[in-house]
This record gives sequence, C-alpha cells and structure tokens, in this order.
Amino acid sequence: MPIYEYRCDICQNIFEVLTSAGSQNEKVLCSKCG
Repeated sequence: MPIYEYRCDICQNIFEVLTSAGSQNEKVLCSKCG
C-alpha cells in the first residue's frame, strides 16, 4: 500500500497517509486540525 504525503490548506501541516489503491478518491482529513 502506498504512503502519500499531504499538506493541509488550512494549517499547512504536512502529514502522511497510508492508503489502499482503491481509496484514492476519499477525502483526507488533516491529522492536526481535522
């Protein structure tokens, strides 16, 4: 399963999310501000 790196548009927090190949269209919530 790939690990993707995201940056929150609100708080600029950078976090990683481990996802399965079929879940790429799901919304990702920031791990800091949710």
